[in-house]
Amino acid sequence: GVPAAWLLETLPDARVYALEPDGERARVAALAFGERGEVRVGRAPEIPVVPEPAEAALMIDIIHLLSDDEFRESLARLKGALAPKGRGRLILRATIPAGKRFPWKRRIEELRLRLARRSPLYRTEEMIIGLMEAAGFAAPGVDRIAGTEEVWFAAETKSPTSARRRRRS
Repeated sequence: GVPAAWLLETLPDARVYALEPDGERARVAALAFGERGEVRVGRAPEIPVVPEPAEAALMIDIIHLLSDDEFRESLARLKGALAPKGRGRLILRATIPAGKRFPWKRRIEELRLRLARRSPLYRTEEMIIGLMEAAGFAAPGVDRIAGTEEVWFAAETKSPTSARRRRRS
């Protein structure tokens, strides 16, 4: 809800459709969104249906909770909900473990998951890019945040020109 509330505050014409697994968090997010957004209790890949193609979709700190099939299905559904031909954008943030370091944020998340009898499924940067491209997104830009394990991916829905360029190379 926090990124969505920020978008609503920053973009006066924006409308938000969100999915939140925790009922209480969904209730609070709905209050924050007011008339400019909707939040449904659920989890990916149960992507909410939107009345018209969306300009952007966010997946923040969620893919480590999804199986490969759930991640593929989520990407496919998001692609279907986004504006076509390079006008829809997917912004994704994922944790990619850095090796020997074990930062406090990951320790807390893994403890939370262990208590819920779940295990995280971390993927490499290459795996995430490959899954995004297979779902129909143009090669994503990647931004690593120095000193953290959080990695941002930004991609557009493929346009006919990017598809033609790819086939030639």
